[in-house]
Amino acid sequence: MKTQPPADGKLTEGKLVNSARELLDNSVQQLDADTEDRLKAIRKTALQHPRIDKRPVYTSAALAASLLLAVGIGVLWLDAPRPAPGNALEDLIIVGSMDESGLYEDMDFYYWLDEAENHG
Repeated sequence: MKTQPPADGKLTEGKLVNSARELLDNSVQQLDADTEDRLKAIRKTALQHPRIDKRPVYTSAALAASLLLAVGIGVLWLDAPRPAPGNALEDLIIVGSMDESGLYEDMDFYYWLDEAENHG
């Protein structure tokens, strides 16, 4: 039995599902006896054998990998070098309050000091 397209010409998801369901139901009703017997035998065999679920193996492996990754990151994070203790605000205030004119006035001294250390 062939299904007819929708009267309005628009095929929505719901109409498509209903059309497919109707087509499959009609094809099941028209099965010959041999095919029906084979399908019943396959169904009976499938129901007799318990289904083996592989998810716990994958779940355990994923959990172990996640835990190992978390421990590795934790070790690296805790082993990271720490900045030297000090009061950054005080350092900022001192550097900000330095008089730059004094630095430029003593430039000859700093130049002499640099040469003395490098050549002497």
